[in-house]
Parts: sequence; C-alpha cells; structure tokens
Amino acid sequence: MLLKPKNMTTAIKIDYKKIIISTLIKMLVVVILVFTLNNWGQIKQSFGGDVPPLQSWMKETFTSNNLIVMVVLTLFFFFRTYVLHKKLAEKRSNYTAL
Repeated sequence: MLLKPKNMTTAIKIDYKKIIISTLIKMLVVVILVFTLNNWGQIKQSFGGDVPPLQSWMKETFTSNNLIVMVVLTLFFFFRTYVLHKKLAEKRSNYTAL
C-alpha cells in the first residue's frame, strides 16, 4: 500500500496563454521605451520638419547592448509572471482542497 505524502497536491493548472500575452505586451512597451529614449534627439528634430531617414533610427535602437537588455527584461517579466501565476494556482488548489 502506497501512502500519499501530505504536501503533494493535485496537478496545478497554469494558464500559459495569459503569461505569454502579458509578457509580449510588456516586451512591446520595453521596445517602444528603448526606441524613444535612444532616438529622442531625432524625434525632437523631426518635430521641426527635418525627419532623418528610418535607417538611422533603427541603427541606434537595435544595437547589441539594447537587444541584450530587451531579452533580459523579457525573460525577467516572463519568469516573474510565471511565479505569480504559480503561487495563485497553488493558493487556489489549497483553497479548493479544504
């Protein structure tokens, strides 16, 4: 006869779609923020009517340093959201187990 340990609960269901959508929205905000901060001088210049070519905007935004920052922030947001969803799912399963 096998005994089930007390700390083992049933399978916890985590909604990965919500986590991925939330992470993609946060990643989009990070990309817009990095683009705006890196090109603020050109943005101010374009308000005056002198618009630089798009190639120069992209060259300054998507450098290797900025891409590394974007990837690290995206991974941070994904794992933070995952941990929060996991904790909520555990609380929910403990509450329904009572």
